[in-house]
Amino acid sequence: MTKSEKIFADAARLAAIDAPAPRSANRAYRERFGEWEARAGVRNWKSDGGVDAGKLPFSPELVPLTRHALVRDRGETAIYHLLAQHLYMFCNFTEHVELEAIVPASVLLRFGDAPFGVPEALARDAGRVVIDEAWHAQCAGDLRAEIQSAVGVAPCRMRKPAFLHVLHVVKATLPERERRLADLVFACVSETLITSSLNHVPRDDKVITKVREVLGEHAREEGYHHAIFGQAMGVMWEQLSAEDRDFAGPLFGIFIAAFLRPDTLAEMDALESAGFSASEAKGIVEETHDEPSLRAELWRAAAPTVRFMRGHGLLDHATTQDMLADLALTTPTA
Repeated sequence: MTKSEKIFADAARLAAIDAPAPRSANRAYRERFGEWEARAGVRNWKSDGGVDAGKLPFSPELVPLTRHALVRDRGETAIYHLLAQHLYMFCNFTEHVELEAIVPASVLLRFGDAPFGVPEALARDAGRVVIDEAWHAQCAGDLRAEIQSAVGVAPCRMRKPAFLHVLHVVKATLPERERRLADLVFACVSETLITSSLNHVPRDDKVITKVREVLGEHAREEGYHHAIFGQAMGVMWEQLSAEDRDFAGPLFGIFIAAFLRPDTLAEMDALESAGFSASEAKGIVEETHDEPSLRAELWRAAAPTVRFMRGHGLLDHATTQDMLADLALTTPTA
């Protein structure tokens, strides 16, 4: 058999075994994007905001590093620098999560390439999510470039966000079917968590208007995605076999923790770009994230996803519940 013949023969075998599951007859899923044409930001929204002089790139309340004594000793310039870096990291986070995680998972749902039946209404909504999320990534990249040009703070090294390394480690040794299931769990977690950035920054008058408007529009659309993937979690869970549940259930806790834990390497990069030594940066990060109040905040941030999990019966699954408990995601004092 020639090389080309082998390629086409292998492709034919793959096609024969890779048929999507039949569309689910689940009528409980409610379409969320029936008026997408009128509501989609990519079709209808445009920011009129500018880069206000004297305002901040990000909300200081959301950047705990700026409260550390060594940072405050360096004065307002160092604090402003770290706020700008945090905005750049948020934009970098957004680009990566949307294009590397949510868009691929939404494509799986759009075509029914999942280890469960996908309702037609969910498939339609997922196709619209693909467009939304690609646009959110583009907006984030444009925002980063515009703010950098206006405020004159160059971004530090922009690493791939830490949560993606967790996803890649989980998937590294899995067969194709389980990799798809991991991608879908990851998307359900990402889209049902409600970040403090999207909640707080759009309402913070201290922050540059352009930043507030872009994050506010992102937050508006993520409200629809929250509802879509909250339902998708239930559609998926009710159809999974016991073996699939034993695999997928604990991943919810792992991925929640991956999203909510601080990206310490990125934070150390930001501190070093502000003039701190490597050892100073490491100490500041360690001391900042040792605060009990911050651990409680992580628990609060996980609550929206945990509520969906409880509502769909995931917490009745012992292995899933055990993982959440091990990661201190079911109690603020663990």
